[in-house]
Amino acid sequence: MQHMPCTPCVRDRHADCVLRETKRGTYTRSALRQKKVRSYESRVRVPADVAGDLPPQYPILGSGSDVAAPFPTSSSAPDLASWSSGSIGHAHPQTGIESSSVQAQEGPPASEPPPTPVSSETPGDSSSYQQISWSAMFDHFLDNRENGRDWIDKCSITYLGESFPLAIVLSGLKGGSRPTLHHLGPPFPTAQGNVPFQSQPTHMLPEDLEYLRAKGVFNLPGKAHLNALMSVFLDHVYPLYPIVNRQEFIQQYKIDQLPLLLTYSISFMAVTFAPQSALSLLGFPTRPEARLFFYKKAKALFDMGYETNKITILQSTFLLSFYGGGPNTYWNFYSWISTAVTIAEAMGIHRSTLAVPNMQPQDKSLMRRLWWALVVRDGICGTLVGRPFRIDLDQADADMLTIEDFAHDALAPNFLEDPSAQRYAQYQIETAKLSQIMREIIISRFYPGRRPVSPEDLVAKLTRWKTDLVSTLTWDAEVPDPSNPFSMALSVQYNHHLILIYLGHIRGEDPCRRDEREVEEIIDTAAHHITTVVCMLVTKSALLSVPHELYHGIFLAQAAFYERMRSPNKLVARLGRSAHNSCQMVLKTISEFWDSGTFILQLFENLSSRCLEQPSWTTESGQESRAVGAAEASGVGGAIHSANEADVFNASLGGDCWQGNTMLESLFDLPPELFLPE
Repeated sequence: MQHMPCTPCVRDRHADCVLRETKRGTYTRSALRQKKVRSYESRVRVPADVAGDLPPQYPILGSGSDVAAPFPTSSSAPDLASWSSGSIGHAHPQTGIESSSVQAQEGPPASEPPPTPVSSETPGDSSSYQQISWSAMFDHFLDNRENGRDWIDKCSITYLGESFPLAIVLSGLKGGSRPTLHHLGPPFPTAQGNVPFQSQPTHMLPEDLEYLRAKGVFNLPGKAHLNALMSVFLDHVYPLYPIVNRQEFIQQYKIDQLPLLLTYSISFMAVTFAPQSALSLLGFPTRPEARLFFYKKAKALFDMGYETNKITILQSTFLLSFYGGGPNTYWNFYSWISTAVTIAEAMGIHRSTLAVPNMQPQDKSLMRRLWWALVVRDGICGTLVGRPFRIDLDQADADMLTIEDFAHDALAPNFLEDPSAQRYAQYQIETAKLSQIMREIIISRFYPGRRPVSPEDLVAKLTRWKTDLVSTLTWDAEVPDPSNPFSMALSVQYNHHLILIYLGHIRGEDPCRRDEREVEEIIDTAAHHITTVVCMLVTKSALLSVPHELYHGIFLAQAAFYERMRSPNKLVARLGRSAHNSCQMVLKTISEFWDSGTFILQLFENLSSRCLEQPSWTTESGQESRAVGAAEASGVGGAIHSANEADVFNASLGGDCWQGNTMLESLFDLPPELFLPE
């Protein structure tokens, strides 16, 4: 249907490539015919072009063009989902057949075309909801705006901003009172009876379904392995990123109504945070392969518009923002965050819901948790690569998180009485406040249209925030507590922000008024605290227990140590090099689950190898210099000889990758002699 002659005809050298009309699949076959088809399909191998999506070591166990997931199918596979009770099957998203082994029962035979979606105009079904027009949306709103008693469902909110002309008119009709922004929208389709949610995605074209089937997205893992993934998410990921209603999520999973896009997005996060032993049980040889496997499935569903629930799409895009991507790819952590923010703002999650009495309290809490998780993630990711913040907090007035926003899904029965049970909730509140201070630092230092704020004022805000911390999240600057990952994460972010205030040139400040020794002491103390924390996490094998925001501190700490390596004082340079090596070892460890670690590791490996070759930065002992150089460069320095390699290396030092980040531009303002000759 895309081009003629088709690929099989080109391969087999058939000149008469035509589209023939077929009646296959449009009539009920006899039982004998169906039995023959099933027997034939059990002997058919997966086409090579489809199987090529998987690494060669994965078993191919599908039927027809479906590629089976790389999970063992043995019934003796362990069930790690201790939080769930009873036998949990999974309904196939196309047929609704519930089974414990999806590979054995799903999908029509490969010789048949996909089932043609039935065009339905029934109000509330997925097709009409997906294709609803703007006028129909607002007609529904106007018809129901007088009935304020109907509960607003979080999945079908109609948001009207104040500048929208319709909102201006309606607010004028109400006598100038504060306009209501969140309104009841068209009802979102839900499961009815025993029919699984979205068992028939009527809004999709047959060729789109066939594409997804070829991608293997309907071949879910077996029950035991899916239980293990969901368990890892609830036990390890949810406390760090509580972006779902926990009880609602568990209930949806038990009755096989968990959306397919969210299932793969959660699986992607689960293998990101899962212990290595769990990955081995799931059948994946390496963590990067496991992450890429589930990411591709979720990305295919997202691209085809399979999901219509806006809350589900928002949750999934947030989770997929933990995929790093590359500088020349459109889909990376920054673009996923931008997409998630666009969806959130379209639903009005960035606005206060205090004046919305007809919304369930748990839905309001979920919206607040989603919004502030986006604020934190947008801030830390934008800072990492020097991109503008996608969220403008001047246009948002979402209510700050409170402990009550976590009480509906509390992990402990005595949540409101036990301060230790509230640690994960208090962390979400405090990291949201800390993210606001970081934004002020970035805006003050690097936004050209804003007046700079003095470093003393910014430090005072940080100090005030630290003083107001609850006792369960405070930390000892000298002895971090590995049993409290939340306090460790906050301590690293706090020191990250201190370095961000002082490192490099401060815009609008008179350099003569700066006490360089005091500034260097602040930076060194903060950088060494970050190194102490991350090294302790490595020695305690606890790197997977902390949020990814902690890892961002390593970048700035290494930048500070690199500055010390360039010091003419040989003792200072040697100490900076030692701390720099510690950060490199940590980056090497976390690169398999934090994608940004790879490019940071390579960047500083290149910088340090060239730094060691400069005479003014080497130690007096040539033997010591060679030993340190071998430890840091790992063969990089001696591998660059040709002109082409010199171009690549010079580009990595002075290319466009730092042009958007004012701080990094000044930080890596390298002397000409550091570059290789062309």
